Amino acid sequence: MVLNQELAQKLVDQIMDNLGYNINIMNDLGVIIASGSKERIGKYHKIAEEVIKKKCRIDIDEEDEAKYEGVKQGINMPFYYQHAIAGVIGITGSPKELENTAELVRMSTELMLEQQALKERIYHHQSQKTFFINRLLAVHYDYDWETTKNWGAKLGYNLTIPRVVCLLSLNNLNHVVETSPLLTKEKVKEHIISSIKATASHNKQDISSYINVDEIIIFKTFKQDENHLKEHIEGYFIEIQKALEGLHVEWSVSVGNYHPSQHGYAESYREAKLLLNNAKQKGKQIIFAKDHIFELLFASVHKGLLDTYLKPLAEKILDSQHMFETIEALIENNMSLVHAAKALYIHRNTMIFRMNKLKEYLNLNPIHNEKDRMLLHVIYLYIKHYKS
Repeated sequence: MVLNQELAQKLVDQIMDNLGYNINIMNDLGVIIASGSKERIGKYHKIAEEVIKKKCRIDIDEEDEAKYEGVKQGINMPFYYQHAIAGVIGITGSPKELENTAELVRMSTELMLEQQALKERIYHHQSQKTFFINRLLAVHYDYDWETTKNWGAKLGYNLTIPRVVCLLSLNNLNHVVETSPLLTKEKVKEHIISSIKATASHNKQDISSYINVDEIIIFKTFKQDENHLKEHIEGYFIEIQKALEGLHVEWSVSVGNYHPSQHGYAESYREAKLLLNNAKQKGKQIIFAKDHIFELLFASVHKGLLDTYLKPLAEKILDSQHMFETIEALIENNMSLVHAAKALYIHRNTMIFRMNKLKEYLNLNPIHNEKDRMLLHVIYLYIKHYKS
């Protein structure tokens, strides 16, 4: 394990500020990598080499200084990582006076080395996990599935367990960070992902990670009974909501369908991604792909084809004041004129007037004609996806 030079220098500076002694830290080759005397960094330390060879502490008294060129009295002692010498600490001063200080510095250095190693392991694991998740979501690439499964197994994940993709969007992350000068975006994000993993319903086979600044992907496991999947997922996110109450974070979740094929994760992700904005726009906290089949089918149609048939109709709607919001209210209220009028805070007669205008512009009668109703819904989705 190689000690990070920047961290070593920070440790040296902190100890010198508090204790006043000059300190050198040498690597396992005897080269000074951190020092209170910056000009010595990068230079060879003869005593450090002897400490490494003999695997023992060497004290230099005042009378010994003449024996070694450029060496001052003090304590030179090895520090270890996993029972192997990782380097040498040199503290300038009387060895008798430095006894307790030297031990404290050694312990601090070894602790710092352990922390550095832990961070590197976490970073390495996260890098592997990110690569693995990218493989799972790469629907357009014919990756070897057995290789992907083996990669998952190395990370502790069994890919034969059924999962659905849940996309969690943090809608007010910047606002949460601004509520306290002690908070940073990284601290908040780390707290959120840790809180999710700490919930009772989150198990070791649930794969979770940030996929961008304010979105978390969760490959949520479930038992084979798909009839209770929705209830299971809702219960899971109720726990998450309780865990995050103190942060006052606003979030939305979209949940893809379960697909048993090897590209099932990618397909479930595609569905969740398509519906996430839908959840945010409607102010819903959780939305399921199985409840929005019509929207998913629409999103699968080539845009060029949609433009050919729907663009002229969409432009008529957008050219007319209030027409789009009227259509949206009708669709969200099952074509009820009464409920749509209430949703828009307008009089029923105003709603009837707008409805007549709709018939005039589009030559559609969605209240009484099922095909016209479906076409109106498709036009609405086209405007939502491509014109808003």
